[in-house]
Amino acid sequence: MKKIKLLRLGLMLNKGENNLRIKLIVLFLIILIAITGCSEDEHEREFTFEGESDNWSVNITGVYSQGAEDVYGNADATFTYKGEEDIRSIVISTYTTGNRAKISKELDHLSGDEKVESNYGNYRFWLLNEQGHDILVDFKWREGDKNSKKEEKITLRKVD
Repeated sequence: MKKIKLLRLGLMLNKGENNLRIKLIVLFLIILIAITGCSEDEHEREFTFEGESDNWSVNITGVYSQGAEDVYGNADATFTYKGEEDIRSIVISTYTTGNRAKISKELDHLSGDEKVESNYGNYRFWLLNEQGHDILVDFKWREGDKNSKKEEKITLRKVD
């Protein structure tokens, strides 16, 4: 009889320990979720930059998110030629002041009604803009039968 009472007492203690373990695991999971949820500095942000010159208009739209250590970004750029002559060759360079980030696109031919589209992933233009750097786009092209050399620079502005 004593053995059965001791065995029952042991089972009751085990149930209490199990309940405590379950409560500790649940508490640990809640803390883990709270820490993970708070570890990101910012949520995903959308942005748009635009600019225009005599011969070109630029539109860059995208999203970025900044975590504790990394920045993820993706943007689509559209460069629209407003001239009437066909372009024989062109180099489009997008960069920030201080040359902190730069990407170029080169094409051999562009007709007057075509747009140039490009995708930027993780070039941090938008983050650098928030840190006070301007986003610039240089266009260098040759147009028409005379192969005239032209150049323009556009400073993009953030659209709210």
